[in-house]
Amino acid sequence: MEQMMKGIALRGIVDIVREMAGPIGVEKLKSAAGEVTFSSSQKYPATLAANLVKQAANIIFGNNNPESEIELGKITSKKFTNMAIGKTMFALMGNNPKIIISSIAKIVGTGIDGFNIRTEVVGASTIKITAIDDPFPVNHSIGMFAGILEQLGKTPVISNKSLDDHTYELLVSWTE
Repeated sequence: MEQMMKGIALRGIVDIVREMAGPIGVEKLKSAAGEVTFSSSQKYPATLAANLVKQAANIIFGNNNPESEIELGKITSKKFTNMAIGKTMFALMGNNPKIIISSIAKIVGTGIDGFNIRTEVVGASTIKITAIDDPFPVNHSIGMFAGILEQLGKTPVISNKSLDDHTYELLVSWTE
């Protein structure tokens, strides 16, 4: 089954490029990715979204390396938490990083079909995240978790054990 995700997430990536690189950046994104207009409720292949992330990092930061993917992930998490759906989800969970990070499977599940992510609490301030068949660059995911923790006033410490190109385990920890 092809992984699909709602257009609202793809629109978010295009919006980030628009905000950070202007209309010229969006034109570059369209040229590189082939599409930049998405319906919020329609589903699109997750591989298209993953390509948008890679292209957006290149347009915004001038390259697509691990650091730019992490930074784009942080920006993406801030964009999500400022949207109505993100505000609602985080309001329901409070400011507890353990609850928020542990609930990430439910959050991701609202937007992506066919993506398997599991979380396990392994310590007072550590969550193990196992992602299977993730179409996105792992560093983008690291940036998203780091961005969420930073928004909660925590210092993130994240280690990655890649099992293959699209399967990995993250140990997501935080300090005050």
